[in-house]
Amino acid sequence: LSIVSFEQGLYWQQEEILLRHTQRHEIGTYTAASQQILMKYDQNIPAIEGVLMLEKDPIIKSMWLNRLGSIYRSQGQEQKAIQSFQSALEKNPKNVDALNALAVVYLEKGNADKGIELLKKSLSLDSQYSETLKLCGIYFYRQHDVEHAKQFLSQALFYDPDNSQVKE
Repeated sequence: LSIVSFEQGLYWQQEEILLRHTQRHEIGTYTAASQQILMKYDQNIPAIEGVLMLEKDPIIKSMWLNRLGSIYRSQGQEQKAIQSFQSALEKNPKNVDALNALAVVYLEKGNADKGIELLKKSLSLDSQYSETLKLCGIYFYRQHDVEHAKQFLSQALFYDPDNSQVKE
């Protein structure tokens, strides 16, 4: 098995080019293209905070808080990341991506009990979500439990055969 990391990389470089081209032709501050760019590619915290202030839908707000947490995590601001992920879960307790991201923070901090608890909760919400299965596989692989790692990674590939982060 070859495992890269807990995080996915940027795979959609062509999409980013298309979005940036579209954004140049749109009028307004928070257009569809600009929001997609913020959600996936830019790390403009003030712009994301601006979107958060305007957003009323708790599920969409949860997605933006998850994105903000991911940015904080990438910048090494663990406490702000944890707060953002927790806020995302307050807005939408079924946000599996926020659960997974929070689990990764705890696992990387050495709090395996909390990390595994969150991954189990994520699996209980969606037992077929390939990202959760992949994270479980990576966790077991790092624990040198290759048999459990293979089980989870095989399931991740079953539900998402195009997952380029997991290779047999």
